[in-house]
Amino acid sequence: MHDMKVLHIILNVASNREGLCALSSNSDNSYLAYLGRSLTGQVQVFDTLNLKPGIIISAHESPLAAIAFDMSGTKLATTSNKVFNFLKILLLWTFFKGN
Repeated sequence: MHDMKVLHIILNVASNREGLCALSSNSDNSYLAYLGRSLTGQVQVFDTLNLKPGIIISAHESPLAAIAFDMSGTKLATTSNKVFNFLKILLLWTFFKGN
């Protein structure tokens, strides 16, 4: 066990009462996703290995309900219906409810 110390503080984070965030569990692609500065469906991705802010994805026109990374740490799912390759800021899939 080692002593823990603060490596970086992320400033100007949007209000997030639900604590909505996701941390990729892949040691090669370690990212933290959290609400962007706007509550209108933005996700900000922070590179936790290099301690650098990443990209902002405008994922939805309404507030987010969920965000999660895939096992490889390269894809980000938002509110259960969109999947992004966030490294390329590319929407890969959108899922719709059927009748």
